[in-house]
Amino acid sequence: MDKDANQKHCLIVVISLDQLSFTRGCLESIEKNTKYPYKVLVIDNGSKQETLNYLNEIKRSEKIDVIFNKDNLGWVKAVNQGLFYSDSFYVCVMNNDTIVYPGWLQQMVKGFRNDKAVGIVNPLWELPKKFKGSRDQYFKQIITKQKDEYVDTDWARGFCYLVKREVINATGGLDYDFSPAYYDDWDFSLRATEKGYKCIRAKGAFVYHYKNVSYPEVLGEKGFNKIFKEKARIFHQKWGFPLKIFIIVGGKVPGEITIMQELAQKLLKAQDKIYIVSQAPIGIKHTNCLLKIKKNFISFWVTVFFTLLDNLRHSKIKRFNLIVSDKKGLIFNKFSFVKNNYDFIVLGPGQNLELGKIYKTIQSKKKYISQ
Repeated sequence: MDKDANQKHCLIVVISLDQLSFTRGCLESIEKNTKYPYKVLVIDNGSKQETLNYLNEIKRSEKIDVIFNKDNLGWVKAVNQGLFYSDSFYVCVMNNDTIVYPGWLQQMVKGFRNDKAVGIVNPLWELPKKFKGSRDQYFKQIITKQKDEYVDTDWARGFCYLVKREVINATGGLDYDFSPAYYDDWDFSLRATEKGYKCIRAKGAFVYHYKNVSYPEVLGEKGFNKIFKEKARIFHQKWGFPLKIFIIVGGKVPGEITIMQELAQKLLKAQDKIYIVSQAPIGIKHTNCLLKIKKNFISFWVTVFFTLLDNLRHSKIKRFNLIVSDKKGLIFNKFSFVKNNYDFIVLGPGQNLELGKIYKTIQSKKKYISQ
């Protein structure tokens, strides 16, 4: 292991609340599949005696510390306990209903080394619906072939994320407005983004997540739904609802392509979802960007036309909020089904191409929940 890795120790924070079989499986997988320098901190939120007995037993290990909270403090407060427990260079926050696979932590740490702007890293966590094999088969056939591959993402999902100490210090940890849980991870990611950091996914890291094991059971269905809706309201009141934007790039003028590319990057940073059909290459890799490059003239126009037609099949809430196009795409606004259903912004010769103004115009269409 290189010298840099040994200097940058990782604290792995696992939050537990009963569900002993999941906690045991998580911790055993960490011990088996983690070679990067680490120590585990289990924060128990008032589990029953069976789980407490287990945690007291494993606490004897040099690799494991345990904090026993007498009552259930909730996810947000427990996570903040972990984030500020030590001065570890990296902190990995994990649900107890997770299983880590070989190389998971090394691959996540490497994401920071590739780009200093990266502040938070997610692994991959679920099997695609089209994959018919087991988790182990998916890891061997897909994940291992994606080693050292990374993609920008909108926000880091809270089931398992790795964060740098400087990001924790810059943001102050999770916002207690989202206590006991939900939407705290999205808010945390956006506040990190405001500080100039990026969120990425490590495609060569796999941490399987069983999902919603503890809180729905503790809260009950009604209690869970009530808290989830309340935290969603707080989040969207603060950050707004992401826009869905279709970008058409029919020209090949370098300056205009650059403007479109920079605009798309700013919109992605603002959590908007971008769909791009372009005749020219555009260098964007992001989980919220669906990009189709169609160099052939006919293929390009056919793809744009049928993308718009297909989008109209959906309910209004799922359709594009806006279409942004260069001058060549203006022809589509002449179709009644486009003109009558979408806002259309045209960029090109004779248009104001100042990026800041374009961005503000688009973001002004974002909707917020009023107080």
